[in-house]
Amino acid sequence: MEWLSVMVQSTIVMTFIGGIFSYFILKPLNVSIQKLDRSVEKLGEKSQMMDLRLVKVEESTKSAHHRIDHLEESLERK
Repeated sequence: MEWLSVMVQSTIVMTFIGGIFSYFILKPLNVSIQKLDRSVEKLGEKSQMMDLRLVKVEESTKSAHHRIDHLEESLERK
């Protein structure tokens, strides 16, 4: 019968320690992971926006080079 008492006490202590561990370790860790996940999502969105902007800049640069080439050809003919 004494072993049953020890088992019950051990179970109570382990449950208490588990609750403390969950509250002070796992809960803040979960919050940090959720914040990190949101940050990664925002970073992905910014990356997509930067890709679109880069395409526009490349197109603009190509157009500018074409205009410059055209001007150079016109000046060489004169």
